[in-house]
Amino acid sequence: MPSLYLYIKESAMDLKIFYSLLGGDLPKGQQKEDMFNYFNSLVGKSEFIKKRESPKTSCGSCIQRVKTSLWKFYHTLPEEQKLDDLEFTGKFVAHNMPRYVRKEIAKG
Repeated sequence: MPSLYLYIKESAMDLKIFYSLLGGDLPKGQQKEDMFNYFNSLVGKSEFIKKRESPKTSCGSCIQRVKTSLWKFYHTLPEEQKLDDLEFTGKFVAHNMPRYVRKEIAKG
């Protein structure tokens, strides 16, 4: 699947979107729009992202589904593709979403 990773690397939005998705809050405003744009740019390139989602939705379940799908996508990337300062906690939260934190927080 090298083409997938090449696509991600050259994507208009890079993996830095995941910094804004840390924590349990639902994205709002520009953060939500960026999340949906990134999600929709990956449609068909991951088993977790199969169809476009409307960024205009105000449905909390829909927003959570997009966020969860993005984290599942991120979790399946090879380690060399992931952000250096994010660490998987070893835990999965609601909807089997992998939980990541910044490494400095993980150390405590």
